[in-house]
Amino acid sequence: EGGGGGEEVKVRVGNIYPVTFATTLTAAVGNGNSTGGDAGSDSKGEEMTTKTGGLLAMDSATAYEWAKAELMSTKQRALAVNNEMLNPTDNSKGGGKGGKGKKGGKKKKAMDGSVVLKALLLKPNSGVYHYGPSLIEHCLWTAGIDPLLKLSYDNIEYTLPEASWGDLITSLSEEGLKVIENLTSGEGGSGYILYKPKTTKTDDDTAKAARDKNNSLLSTSVMANQNPHADKTLLEFQPHLLHQHKDQSYLKYVTFAVATDEFFSHLSSQRVAARADAAESAARDRLAKIQADQKRRVQGLAKEQERWKESAQLVESHAEDVDRALGVIHSALETGMDWEALERLVSVEQDNENPIALLIHQLVLEKDEVVLALPDMDNWDTEADPNAPPPIQNVTVSIKESAHGNARNMFALYRASKEKEEKTMEASTPALK
Repeated sequence: EGGGGGEEVKVRVGNIYPVTFATTLTAAVGNGNSTGGDAGSDSKGEEMTTKTGGLLAMDSATAYEWAKAELMSTKQRALAVNNEMLNPTDNSKGGGKGGKGKKGGKKKKAMDGSVVLKALLLKPNSGVYHYGPSLIEHCLWTAGIDPLLKLSYDNIEYTLPEASWGDLITSLSEEGLKVIENLTSGEGGSGYILYKPKTTKTDDDTAKAARDKNNSLLSTSVMANQNPHADKTLLEFQPHLLHQHKDQSYLKYVTFAVATDEFFSHLSSQRVAARADAAESAARDRLAKIQADQKRRVQGLAKEQERWKESAQLVESHAEDVDRALGVIHSALETGMDWEALERLVSVEQDNENPIALLIHQLVLEKDEVVLALPDMDNWDTEADPNAPPPIQNVTVSIKESAHGNARNMFALYRASKEKEEKTMEASTPALK
């Protein structure tokens, strides 16, 4: 029905195959303009195809001129579109009611005027569009041409010159028609299933079995009462191997009908297996996330315990100096001295190298706390440098507690953190199982 004006279309039925072309041999091959191309297209390329019957009836020079005409038409359309974007008309400026543009205000991308070679050959007026993308790609690779080659009117002269079109037409004529003849002859022939090996099984026996199945005829009796495809992901079935499938793992069968039956008989089980694999993968991801979160929490608790324990030990070892520093702060506050005056007093005494004032690193009176700079005598390495001073650790203590009272509170926090770590480990064990 496509607007060609009543051409007869013959479609072979009885066999199915995943080759995307309409087997319209009488209409498509015989008449290059059988199904209407681009709406309103009256390009020179279409006129040439109509007169000659398509690329298959052209020589290299004519095919090259057809391609240039098509690319010129594409270039002109691109120029028109880009010009419209740069200089929009009144209607395009309005963008509908209220003068608003498209939803979201997204800008259109400029057209570069190029066409992928594979798409160019899929144009209805090419005469080979009925081959479909898979077969056209096969023919292009056979001719040694990249199907994704980008052509434009300005680069075709050196990207795909006239001489290359001869090889292309030869491949389209010989390879393309040979494949179509095999498909439409009704004589059966071999069948193939393309697959991707699953990565979960990589042992030598499995790999050897997969290699042995390649390039060997498999009958249905061999497949009976077993699932030989548990280690494979079946991709598609084909009545032949195209050039782009040459590096693809495949299974070969005595007939295409057997390959078709085998593919669909295992398709549902493959989907179930794929869902199971996805669920297992998701479970593994969740487990890894739980383990990482548990590790992070345990490490944080361990650092917290170490900090409380070291702080308590430092306060205990410097209990007398800590009580003196706390006493100075208490005395000043009891006399009614404000916080700013107390900070100035501490600064002055530190300048006078008062040993008790030098212990005060920071006053945090809004929290009833003070940060003391205490020498860490236990970690003082005198052997490395006898003249080096001991390392200083900043410890936050409460001004409402004595030195020993602060140490007791720190040891209590240490034990609480220890218990929290044990509970975290116990709670996460069932989840990991």
